[in-house]
Amino acid sequence: MKNDGELISGFLNGSAEDFEELVRRYEREVYCTALHMVGNREEARDITQEAFLRVLKGLRELKDQRRFRPWLLSITVNLARDHLRKRSFGSWEDDFAKGTFGGCADEAFQRLSRLQEREELLNLLFLLPPRQRVAVVLRIYNELPFKEVAHIMGCEVATARSLFWAGIREMRRRLGKRDEV
Repeated sequence: MKNDGELISGFLNGSAEDFEELVRRYEREVYCTALHMVGNREEARDITQEAFLRVLKGLRELKDQRRFRPWLLSITVNLARDHLRKRSFGSWEDDFAKGTFGGCADEAFQRLSRLQEREELLNLLFLLPPRQRVAVVLRIYNELPFKEVAHIMGCEVATARSLFWAGIREMRRRLGKRDEV
C-alpha cells in the first residue's frame, strides 16, 4: 500500500488513480469533521467535495507531503467555518432539532463519557463556541495531537489545549446541570 507521499507524487505525475486513492483514504474523516462542525449531512457532503476540489487545485503547492492530512483537515475546518458564518444561526438549530445531524464517531463519544448518550453529547458539542468545538472535534474525532490541532487552528499549542479543555469543562458543566433537573 502506498503512503500519502507516494500517492501525491503519482498523481502529480499523471496518475488519476492515486488521487482517487487519497480521496478514498480520507473521505470519511473529512466528511465526519465537516459533519461535526456544521451538523447537517448534505452540507457536510458539499464541504467534503469542496475540500477535495481545493486539494486537487492546490496539491502542487503543498511543500511537505508528509503534512497532507493536517493540510486537508485545515482546508475542511476553514470551509466549515466559512459555511457556518454564512448560514443563519436559526437554520443551524432547526437542522439539528430535526435530527439531520448524524453520528459517525460513536467510539470517540464513548471515550468522552460513558455516562451519557451520544445524542446528548452531540447536542452539547453544538452549544460550544466555534473555536472550542473545532478543538474538541479535531482532538477527539480526528485523534490529532495538540500540536496538529494548533497548526490547523492557526494558534499556539497552549491555546489549542486550553480551548479543548475549556470545551470539555463546558460540556461536563452542562451535563451536571442536566442531571440536577
